[in-house]
Amino acid sequence: MDTFTATEYFVENVKPVVSSATLIAPNQIKVVLSKAVDVTTVSAEDFDVYVGTTQESEAAGFTVTGVAAGSPATDNQFIITLVDGLSAAEYAQTLTLKVVAGATDVIADTKGNLVTTGDVVISK
Repeated sequence: MDTFTATEYFVENVKPVVSSATLIAPNQIKVVLSKAVDVTTVSAEDFDVYVGTTQESEAAGFTVTGVAAGSPATDNQFIITLVDGLSAAEYAQTLTLKVVAGATDVIADTKGNLVTTGDVVISK
């Protein structure tokens, strides 16, 4: 039998997914992704927050910021700040985070793998 040696190059192709979404304040949700993503691809347009079946306003106060200190190029944890805090009646309803493909960008890791879109129930 002849010996065969080859070098193979594999491209990492695992898509990031939302591991958890947790309400940490009446107006803030902590989102944890399964892996670090390029922070320049993360924006408010990538997330929709629903209280019951009503989408929360994404006016000027709706922001998404990284949790890591400083200004790292990648992060896997983000804080969504809502325009206003949830009322007791809103808190009593099911809260849902929808990860969507934004109009101008999609969340991606440093290898270009796009985040898996879909719905995640926000824990309280």
